[in-house]
Amino acid sequence: MDVKKVLEMTAAQSGVTVAEVRREIAAAIDAGMRSTSPEAVLFWKSVPRSGEKPTPEELLDFFEKNYPADL
Repeated sequence: MDVKKVLEMTAAQSGVTVAEVRREIAAAIDAGMRSTSPEAVLFWKSVPRSGEKPTPEELLDFFEKNYPADL
């Protein structure tokens, strides 16, 4: 999967910019990582990342590798 193409397709389908798609995914990451439910904590610990939180690209790559039928 080419994450850049996924972001571009999503932006085109939604009538927004790629930057807006990235901002929305980043906001969802922030909200998800604030959850204190044990399942959410385990999920976010399992997502590989280069920093404190995953980038939208890192999250999409994780989903593609772990949940390919869902994309």
